[in-house]
Amino acid sequence: MGASNAKLAYGHYAGKVPPLSMLALVFMALTSLDKDDPPLFWGGHQSIAVNVLGRHGEYTDADARAVRRLITPLFAAGAIEVHRHSAPRGQGPSTVCYRLNLHPDIGRNTSCE
Repeated sequence: MGASNAKLAYGHYAGKVPPLSMLALVFMALTSLDKDDPPLFWGGHQSIAVNVLGRHGEYTDADARAVRRLITPLFAAGAIEVHRHSAPRGQGPSTVCYRLNLHPDIGRNTSCE
């Protein structure tokens, strides 16, 4: 699960995004499936706050701002795109899903399915 994606993330984006943003991207890559094209990260912002920033307890506005600061450079570098926006669902809350652009040299796959 995700080892090849993490290697691609380092290969394409190391030195192009801030170190903490790189940690977030590698975490997202490690928790995505190598077989998916494009790789998707379904964990959401709270997962990034806990696993990358070490935040625990209730997810706060400060946590949300910290995660936004981490992922903003990833958007700017083209490393991630929103695949599905977060929205309340009938079965409970839904988290945002990100598409990881780990093959930037062959162009982006714009298909969402």
